[in-house]
Amino acid sequence: MRAQDLKERVVYFEKLQTQLDLAKEKNQHFGLVLIDILNYREVTSSSGLRAGAKLIGQVKDILLPMTHQSDCVIQTSETALSLFLPGILNENHLLMAAHKLQRLLHSFDQMVEMRSRPKCSIGLSLYPNHGLAPQSLLQKSELALIDAIKEKKLFSIYSHQLEVSHTRDRQLENDLLMAIENNDFEVYYQPKVKFSNSTSLEVEALIRWKHPDRGFIPPERFITLAEQIGHISRITEIVLKVVFQDLERLKSVGIKTVSINLSVIDLRNSDILDAIKNSMSIWGVSPEDLVFEVTESVVMEDEFNCLENLNKLRELGVGIAIDDFGTGYSSLQYFKSIPATELKIDRYFISNMLTDNADLHIIELIISLARSFGMKVVAEGVEEEATFNRLKTLGCDVAQGYFFAKPLPLEKVLDWITRFNSAGSKKA
Repeated sequence: MRAQDLKERVVYFEKLQTQLDLAKEKNQHFGLVLIDILNYREVTSSSGLRAGAKLIGQVKDILLPMTHQSDCVIQTSETALSLFLPGILNENHLLMAAHKLQRLLHSFDQMVEMRSRPKCSIGLSLYPNHGLAPQSLLQKSELALIDAIKEKKLFSIYSHQLEVSHTRDRQLENDLLMAIENNDFEVYYQPKVKFSNSTSLEVEALIRWKHPDRGFIPPERFITLAEQIGHISRITEIVLKVVFQDLERLKSVGIKTVSINLSVIDLRNSDILDAIKNSMSIWGVSPEDLVFEVTESVVMEDEFNCLENLNKLRELGVGIAIDDFGTGYSSLQYFKSIPATELKIDRYFISNMLTDNADLHIIELIISLARSFGMKVVAEGVEEEATFNRLKTLGCDVAQGYFFAKPLPLEKVLDWITRFNSAGSKKA
């Protein structure tokens, strides 16, 4: 830690101690708020340090109405601010303060363009309920902040349950790091089926982790954790290696392309692009064999870096799919700049399309949009024959879902594809 950083930290704790002494003297509660500006580095990398400083200043201005005292809003790190809230009455009052913060941030969002909006997560704790000393109270706010970031919520308030959950998360984190070192993962494949001839020529690669004590950990759980601890690209590299090893056997039963998911961290990491290129060269994989899937929200989260690296991927000749399309709130301006070759309609719309005309119309619009841009349309989450038949009449290209098959390990998916395609050829 630099001497200047240490000095600022000492000053911060002195101010916090003063606030706690006043609260104790007046027999009052006191709220400690931590705000992390999640898109600070994104803004500085694309627009420079001055833009980052402006973003910090904007958040400070948003927070001032909460306290009316400038010395109660303190920058504690490059991306974080702390807010002191003296005079809080109880935990319900702290919750009201959190909702006020939410309203202030939302109001500010309406006044500025998307690129200038601060994306924040907030952690709150309460003296004396959650801690008596500055360090203890700060740790509780930090736990709440970690929870807000992990759960992708605007704010979280400390509770004992958070501490229990955090302890379990730390253990799972250690287990995940060990699993990455030992390559304790398996890649499953979920078949996709063409509407035109009911054959399966594509699969999506999906990673699975069977914990020795807890059994199968939900992918969204350990993938999110891997992103948080900075190891998601190592998992992506594991998937790439397994897929490239399996590709010849998949092609032997008629599979033409395999889809692989990429996270926003992957797309910020130029090393993963080199890993893809090198692996393709080593294993003799053709670009036509691969489609890389990214969610709409991932591209929106870091547009500058994501688009640059997506374009580099597309230049390799691989396909690019926008996953969960329809849920990311992107404008057509952003959409047209994504070098996508296919759209995957989010399962939410698919699951409701037979009973909700609004979802049906959205699907029709997505298919029309894809056609206008020359993209293939994949419907994910197809679970009923009636849904499959309706999507076929709408002109969808490919279906994926439990109506056909769940994700399967390699040997089982090879057997499934052989039997499915054989049955389809007999019908033809």
